Amino acid sequence: ISSKEEGCTVLPNQRSKLDVDTLYGRAMSRFGFKSPEKIAIHRKLVDRTYLVDQGYKHEKQGGSFYHLAQTVAYDVAGGSRAMWLEFKFSKNGTGSDVSAEFCVDPTDPIASSSNTRQKISARIQQILGV
Repeated sequence: ISSKEEGCTVLPNQRSKLDVDTLYGRAMSRFGFKSPEKIAIHRKLVDRTYLVDQGYKHEKQGGSFYHLAQTVAYDVAGGSRAMWLEFKFSKNGTGSDVSAEFCVDPTDPIASSSNTRQKISARIQQILGV
């Protein structure tokens, strides 16, 4: 695990036995990524001023490649926090190559603790089957 900027953790590139479409489905449901379609519905029905993050990505090439990046919620001791989460899934045979990075608030002692970072890393690896 390396850190390229304060608060950010880049997980080593890994291989998953899961296909890219399964990984995409898991990322969407278990981390709360929003598709452009969901954002449009949210703006229409809930909050027309809803903004996406700078750097938001939702690139899809079904069966071959996905790139997701946005702020998502996660739970830690003391409640819910926000973190930046970025995934890239690329087809590799019957499995996938996976890259993942997450960023937490470096000024938040709970969010930025090594224990919290390890829990986030372990959850990512478990969900993505790496």
